[in-house]
Amino acid sequence: MNRLIEFFNKHLIITWVAGSILYAVIVNVCFGIDMPKWLRVKWSAGDILTYTSTISLGLLAVWQNKRLKEENEKSQNRLESISDRANELSVVQKIIEIESSKLERTRNALDEFTYWCNSKMVIATLDKGEGSPIIVRSNLDDLVIKIGNAFSGVTRVFNGTNKNNNSSHIVNETAESLYTYMKETIDKIYSNVKRYNDEELEHLNKLEAAFLEAKESYIFEQEEKINVLLYDNKTLEEIRDMFR
Repeated sequence: MNRLIEFFNKHLIITWVAGSILYAVIVNVCFGIDMPKWLRVKWSAGDILTYTSTISLGLLAVWQNKRLKEENEKSQNRLESISDRANELSVVQKIIEIESSKLERTRNALDEFTYWCNSKMVIATLDKGEGSPIIVRSNLDDLVIKIGNAFSGVTRVFNGTNKNNNSSHIVNETAESLYTYMKETIDKIYSNVKRYNDEELEHLNKLEAAFLEAKESYIFEQEEKINVLLYDNKTLEEIRDMFR
């Protein structure tokens, strides 16, 4: 039965024409032959055709209204879908702007820390002292302040970062280790006004390398996420999962 209804829906015009022709033939036959008295109708053939035409036109109007309603519903659904997608794209664009701005601040903070917190900067500070302990200690005081400010900048940009984000945790951890050891060695240099020994310099270089590796890995990871937002067709739910 369902297949028959589906066939009629798909071939409605053909079915309508065939039914109309068949009906006209039946009416013509019924009024063209002698029928038993109990089957004889009081209407004329014209009356029946007029009646059935009226009914047919009414059914056609109902069908047209139904099709029009279905088309309107489809159009409305398409418009709603377009509107929802436009709103979603607007949200995604806002997320891209926020994350890009956050990445830029993070990059600047990490670059600032990289610039000040390294062994070459300490050695250069010692060289500027021109052999004078007073000048060296004054320059080291300034350097310690700048390194401290740079480290504070790093901790600020990572404050509130998802603790489950392993790459940000590693950056924070390696930056703290480098800052702590750098401060300890500068305190020793400040007291004795002498350069790093080989063991201190080797350990400091390892800490610097670990921090730089973590820094580059984190920056690359964040850039990849932004690229996904720009070029992949992600849903808002998938995007939220990316930045949790």
